[in-house]
Parts: sequence; C-alpha cells; structure tokens
Amino acid sequence: MNVANELQKLANYDSDTLPNAGHADTKRDAMFLLKRWFRDAANNGHPLFPDAFVSCVSEQIEARGVDDPFTKCSLMKLDRGRCRVMKLLRGLAQKLIGLQSKSQLENRLTFVEFAGGLGPYIVAESCAELIRGTSYAGRLFLPEFAKWLEALK
Repeated sequence: MNVANELQKLANYDSDTLPNAGHADTKRDAMFLLKRWFRDAANNGHPLFPDAFVSCVSEQIEARGVDDPFTKCSLMKLDRGRCRVMKLLRGLAQKLIGLQSKSQLENRLTFVEFAGGLGPYIVAESCAELIRGTSYAGRLFLPEFAKWLEALK
C-alpha cells in the first residue's frame, strides 16, 4: 500500500464525504488505519521519521532557541517521499480536526492526541523509547510534532 497516495485520497475528502468525522467511532477507525500504515512501514524498515531525523529534532529541541524544529530538520534529514507524506498527514489532521468543530468538546480529537496516538508508530523501534522518555527532548518531541501538524501550511 502506498501511504502517500492513501493519505492524498483522505486529505482530498470534504465534509460531505466524511459526514461522521465528528463521531468517536470514525476517529478511532481513522487512527487505527493511520497507526497500521505507519507501523507496517516502520516494521519494513521505512518509518516516517528515521533515526537521523529524530536525532535532529531532538537536538533542535535541546537547543531551546529554535522555532519549529520539524520544519528545520525535515529539509535536512527527510527524503522527498517522507516530506510529502508529512505534508499530507498535516493536511489530513487539519481537515479531520476542523470537521469536528461542531462536535461536543469532549468528543473532539486534538492535535496533541493525534500526534500522541501516532507517536510510537512513526519512528523506528530504536527511537520509540526516546519519544516516550523522560529527557527534555523526549518530553517535547510529540508536542512539537502536534504544533507542526496544527501550523498553517
């Protein structure tokens, strides 16, 4: 399965095509599919965020003076395919979360929840412990990813 093509299809859906985007079952189904796609890619040696990218973002976070470490590092460490998937994932997250604006507050998915839900599946196993870790960079990796997802294109 080509993750970039599948994300492109999802990102192009409109609210008429996703009438149930605000329902909890729809959110669970979407997260399940995304996790499965990214887990399968990572298990096949192609995580969305390879070790070098995770290290770069962590270094930028540790520097504490860098705005948007994901954008800074993506240009240096990610290939074109991964950059495309990241941009499509951002568009999809913004669309799905935007479609929920009329849902009850407790049923809405947030960017932090979206990023946190995908966290263990978008990195290689060698880095999974880092983003769950207690280091400064580890604690901020997923929140920085959430900020990147939420930022306007």
